[in-house]
Amino acid sequence: MAGSRPSVRRPSSVGVPDELAGQAKAVATPSLNLDPVWSLKPWPVIVLLGGREFEIPAMAAADWLSYLMQPVPDVDGLILDFLGASDDLLYAGRITVEELYEAILDLISTVCARPWWVALRQVNVARSGWHVLGPKMLERVDFEHVSIAAFLDVLLVVTLESMDPKTTAMFVLKLEAVPAELAADQPAPIDSMEMDRGAFLSMG
Repeated sequence: MAGSRPSVRRPSSVGVPDELAGQAKAVATPSLNLDPVWSLKPWPVIVLLGGREFEIPAMAAADWLSYLMQPVPDVDGLILDFLGASDDLLYAGRITVEELYEAILDLISTVCARPWWVALRQVNVARSGWHVLGPKMLERVDFEHVSIAAFLDVLLVVTLESMDPKTTAMFVLKLEAVPAELAADQPAPIDSMEMDRGAFLSMG
């Protein structure tokens, strides 16, 4: 790929609240899904870049998570696997490296049906708390058949049910917070967003 990679990091950590109690509780679930159609099933997506169309095939949650659930999201893997021909656009000066990465972030936002920073924070919560959240998720969804948006919908419910109700409001606020770099009109960041693993020590 031509050009150097821009500063691409996960958004800052949401700072998972005090504990996941391991018991279902009646909690209010915020409306994070901006387009429920993406939760119905995996859909193909057309990405417009430099006047060219790139078709990303319909992929189940498990396929998307193979990229997004890495310690650092495998954005380069997504580009290589689905936007590989964008090299020609870069060499021709029809797009910039920054525009290429912005296209990937827009793609993540689309298929996840929520802003990319919310989606990546949720995925990292699942990864960090998998010993509690994973088995509960597996009881409810088949990752090889549901969409990534549906996975995140269920993940949100399972996460909130597993937490101390007193901590859910702050958790949701941090989950939805727009990264400071975006508010300052800077290049969109993706950081490693390492969660506070101490917050998971008391998971049941």
